[in-house]
Amino acid sequence: MLHVTKLSGEFLASFPVSELSDVKALKQRLHRQHGLPPRFRQRLLYESNVLNDAIKLESVLDLQAAATISPPRRRCRQKQRLDASVTPDSMMNLQVLMLPFSEASSHQQQELWKVAGEGLAAEERLSREETGSQSRMRGVGLCGGRPVGLVWLADGGGGGGGLCGGRSVWGWCVWLTVAGVVGACVAVGLWGWCGWLMGPLWLVWLGVCVAGVAGGVCFAILCGKVEALLQLPMDPDVVIVPLVADATTPLMRASEYGHVHVAELLLEAGARKELRDSGGSTALMLAAQTSRAELVVQLLLEAGAQKDARDDDHSTALMYAAFNGRAPAARLLLEAGAQKDLRDRDGRTALMDAARGGHAPVVELLLEARAEQDVRENDGMTAQMLAVDAGHRQVAQLLGFSYKRRPSSSPTAAPQKIAGRSPQAKVPIAHLRNTPISPAMLHVTLLSGEDLAALPFSELSDVKALKQRLHEQHGLPPRFRQRLFHEESALDDAVTLASVMESQAVHEDTTLSDAVKPDAVMHLQALVLEFSDASHVQRSELSNAAENDMVDEVESLLQLPMDPDAVTGEPNHTPLMVASGNGHVRVVQLLLEAGAQKEAVAADGSTPLMWAALEGRDSVVRLLLEAGAEMDVRDQGGWTALMCSASERHPQVLRLLLEAGADKDVCDRFGQTALMLAEEAEESDDEILRLLEPVAEDDDGELSEA
Repeated sequence: MLHVTKLSGEFLASFPVSELSDVKALKQRLHRQHGLPPRFRQRLLYESNVLNDAIKLESVLDLQAAATISPPRRRCRQKQRLDASVTPDSMMNLQVLMLPFSEASSHQQQELWKVAGEGLAAEERLSREETGSQSRMRGVGLCGGRPVGLVWLADGGGGGGGLCGGRSVWGWCVWLTVAGVVGACVAVGLWGWCGWLMGPLWLVWLGVCVAGVAGGVCFAILCGKVEALLQLPMDPDVVIVPLVADATTPLMRASEYGHVHVAELLLEAGARKELRDSGGSTALMLAAQTSRAELVVQLLLEAGAQKDARDDDHSTALMYAAFNGRAPAARLLLEAGAQKDLRDRDGRTALMDAARGGHAPVVELLLEARAEQDVRENDGMTAQMLAVDAGHRQVAQLLGFSYKRRPSSSPTAAPQKIAGRSPQAKVPIAHLRNTPISPAMLHVTLLSGEDLAALPFSELSDVKALKQRLHEQHGLPPRFRQRLFHEESALDDAVTLASVMESQAVHEDTTLSDAVKPDAVMHLQALVLEFSDASHVQRSELSNAAENDMVDEVESLLQLPMDPDAVTGEPNHTPLMVASGNGHVRVVQLLLEAGAQKEAVAADGSTPLMWAALEGRDSVVRLLLEAGAEMDVRDQGGWTALMCSASERHPQVLRLLLEAGADKDVCDRFGQTALMLAEEAEESDDEILRLLEPVAEDDDGELSEA
């Protein structure tokens, strides 16, 4: 029996020696069943000597038996000594000391954080024979309170099972050494046949052998650092704030790099699993996104890590695995009961992340787990839409999308005759590019398969024109919120439909004339998007682009698609107001086409029409009036667009507003009309005064100026 007491003499526990193998197992039992801290903070003493974790308890019994036998009789009574040491009434008394964490230096803290990422752990899973021989040969001697032969283990001199990049370096060293030995034997056998070649081969095999041995020696020196640092004992959750910008702990670092043995040591030392880095990520999330780290994921799940914890973006470990295509990690999380339909800040689920990245194995796992397919993210996209938009054909088909192709030409159709060519000869497409196009048809369907429209090919020039037609005649939103697909490829607005037809002809190995003949049909699919959740930076960029007439930038931002009425601050100045006030006609056209509100009101009650009228932007005023902008809306001062143009003496704008039917008799909050405001101007304009003069009927019923 093992009798364990505290230094104070208080009895702690008794164990049969047969149930425990070594000191490490005894410490682990004391931690699990008797509430002691982890083994790194325990010290077991036998007759005032500290026992190393790797010491076999049998060797301590051997030492105790040897101490009870007189020296002259030891050699002849080896077996009797061992038998006497393990009799049922044998008792071994041990004392346990519990230590607090030491005040580790900054160098030691940096060293633990560094080696946790490099995977230099003490591999204590040596073969039974090697461990036993080391214990018996070296573990019985004591030097300075520590076993002589086992000091090297605690100080990081031995071991060898560390992982670097998920692969055993010790294994590489062994294989290199074996390869060197085998190669040397082969070289000796072939020496007589081609001796002139064996000299260089000998050097090669010798180099391989030396590299293997040297690598093994170097790795043996480096391994065991994590074990040694934790034995100080040292806090496993140390964070080097000046050094580590993202505030990762050693456990996070080991998990991120897939070092399972290091993670196991840190967890055993009491490392907290739910600590987070600067982005809110936990060790489980970092492991879930790493290749070949499924063992770490399994280790953390078995240790009780929270499966559905969220980071600052509300992403879970399952989303990390799905986004990075880590199918083994995703399988482990699903088997552990992770919720599969949680959504992040963008409204995306794990299925959407996997579909957007084209990770078919993860998509299959989530579909088998019955993840919801029809939910939409904040931009209005489903998982299927994201896969189609990204061009991931296999994933899109897994999610039920059907890629429709144009039916091939009838095999009985008569071949076209071209002068100087046989009827079977195909005409080069370059020869037919200027050939008049026949009225082939465009067949447009929604992603659901619902028919949307059939349009003559000759009536449309490019994808942009087709989107505009679908918006004007078939109720689809503005073109910025549409995506058109030909087979699995999204078509840009600037793409000409003729080029699409031409590429189809090349793909189907036919001529352009066959592709555009009257009975030809080109199938397109339409996808409708919601506005994206634009960031503050994007809203600022749109406002700045509208103010500075950056047409291409405005087009690019609207194609996100982005709400054209996005504002950046309290004045509520929309991009349309800013562009109208600066007279940027092309930008105003783009914003109106994107659906910008013509009656949007700023904090002071002004509208885009007022901004344009106040600055005399007659071209913009004409655009807004043609778009149906209200003319007689008043701001907080009671002013209308007509009053703005009258006070600033813009006769062309005034004429446009009056011709459109603006009311010139409206009064502001002080009772003034547009005419009064024009008369109060520093330099009154006779043309403006004449336009604003009231019109009265004479006795004959004809209109005349008052």
